[in-house]
Amino acid sequence: MAPKTFCLLGGTGPAGLIFLEKAVANGHHVRVFARNPSKIPDKWQDHDQVSIIEGYLWDEDLLSTAIKGSDAVISVLGPSGLRIAPDTLVTPYKLIINLMREHGVKRIFVMGTLSITDPKDKPSFLVRAMVFFIWLFGRPTWTEIINIGKTFDEEAKDLDWTIYRLGLVTNGPDGEAATTYVGESDFVSFVYRNELAGWLLDQAEKTEPEFVHEKPAVCSAGKKKV
Repeated sequence: MAPKTFCLLGGTGPAGLIFLEKAVANGHHVRVFARNPSKIPDKWQDHDQVSIIEGYLWDEDLLSTAIKGSDAVISVLGPSGLRIAPDTLVTPYKLIINLMREHGVKRIFVMGTLSITDPKDKPSFLVRAMVFFIWLFGRPTWTEIINIGKTFDEEAKDLDWTIYRLGLVTNGPDGEAATTYVGESDFVSFVYRNELAGWLLDQAEKTEPEFVHEKPAVCSAGKKKV
């Protein structure tokens, strides 16, 4: 497999750093777009396969530099709490969509939550309770996530986007993630960060993209890697 170039958004968080580690180990080049590059471990600061671009999500020129020539955009951006200002992520995503279109970059993976629904979902009391809690105590965050889904549905029809929906994200062993939908027999409400990073890399490496214009739930499959 020929090495690819990935534009990584949210790469200073735990899942982003694990993705960076795995992608470099597989021979790929990663452009990490970061507001605070000091959060990136020293071993990546001058690595031949890693480019660090310091900037904010509304800086069009710097985002353009990060996206241009990439094979895929990997976004692990998400709200850090129950309160978020309106359009904190929606506005940057609209800019990212336009820049991808401008540079001919088709593939993007966008982090969502189970607040976003999919027609393939089945009823789940647990998920309904989780979403209700966010809606009740973190309405701005719930609204932002819902609007991210609407933005890609309505404004990115020409791009190969996948919104991967997550429940609880936590630390755990390196294993496999399941790609499923709420209420299915293999659905669980959590995923380990190692599993998520591995799933993102596996999907980004594919020659023929899967789950295009889909919103699968990504969760732990309970299968450890050996």
